[in-house]
Parts: sequence; structure tokens; C-alpha cells
Amino acid sequence: MKQDEDLSFLSFFLSEAVYLIPEPEPVYKEQAEQPEAAMPEAEPPEDTPVPIEKEEATQPLSAAPEPLTPPDFQGLNSKEVLVLFHNSDTEQMPEGDYALLQKILSAVKYAMEDIALCNWAILEKKQEQQKDIFESLQLVQSQKILVFGALPLAWSLSHFFKKYDISREGSGKHLLQADDLSKIAQNRELKVILWDSLQRLFT
Repeated sequence: MKQDEDLSFLSFFLSEAVYLIPEPEPVYKEQAEQPEAAMPEAEPPEDTPVPIEKEEATQPLSAAPEPLTPPDFQGLNSKEVLVLFHNSDTEQMPEGDYALLQKILSAVKYAMEDIALCNWAILEKKQEQQKDIFESLQLVQSQKILVFGALPLAWSLSHFFKKYDISREGSGKHLLQADDLSKIAQNRELKVILWDSLQRLFT
């Protein structure tokens, strides 16, 4: 029954008061069973930065090897003469050998201040490679090299040196290799041979 219809005619049929209660809106089965529409997932704005996974920390670069430096030596090297000896027991030359070296230098008009006296056995403890010992010694400013005893292996392999001969090594320096001073001190013949070689080296 429509609400806008005239219901005054009902008073002719009913003697009691009539009350009209509005009916609720009908709910259809299809409408009741219809599920609520799923809300779409919110998408991030286009300008939202996408998180990037942190890259693994790169391995640190290995430290660069330290540059070679000249070895420590005694004397001022004012005449640019490198005197080498090998003593693994002590850093300094033994007193007896040192006294003999002073006499040898005095004979050719040189003093201890004129040379660079170096115990290359110390370099063996610092340098792992033989070529580094050789290259470190080459950094000492010198025109002449006087060696008592053994030469560093890399030096011996690079050139053939005959004892008491004046040789010219790779860099052009004049080199004289003699026996150990302790051996020369006890052998008159070696002293004579050394004296002859020194005269040729220092003239």
C-alpha cells in the first residue's frame, strides 16, 4: 500500500483507531549474500624510493709495499765509497777488523769519514728477497765499492766477480771484493795482493 494514498475511507469500516507503522525496506537475497568489495591494496607513490639492499663491504685493498730505503751505515761517505762486510753476530765491525780497515784506508789517504761502512747482514733480517738487499745497497751514493767477505747473493748471480780484481758492476761502479778482514790480518800474502788491488782502485 502506498503511503501517499488517501486512507480516510477506512473509517467507514473500522470503529477503532488505526495506526500505520512504516515497513522496513525489503532486503533481497542476492543483495544480502553479495560480499563486500575487497579494498585494493594501496600502491606506493611513484616517487617513493625503493629500498636497496646494502652491498657487502668490499675487501680492503692490500697495503702497498713500503719503498726501499738506503741501509744505515757508519761514516759521512764524503768520497762516495761503499765498504761492505757481513757479520750476523753484531751490527758493528769487530774492533780488530775495524782497526785494520783504518790502516788500509790510511794507506790510500782515506779516512773513516770518507766512506759508508755497512754491515749488509742487517739487511737480511729486514728484507725477505735477495734482490731487495741488492737494490737497497744500490741506493747508497757511491762510485767505488769495497767488499770484505761475501757479496749478497743477487749481486753475485748478476755478475762474475773474481776476488782482488777490479770489476765494473751493472751500474758502472768499480767493485773490489776481498777476503774477510780477519783472514787478511793473518795472511801476509793476502795483504800484499790487497795492497796492489787498492792502488788500482783508488788511483
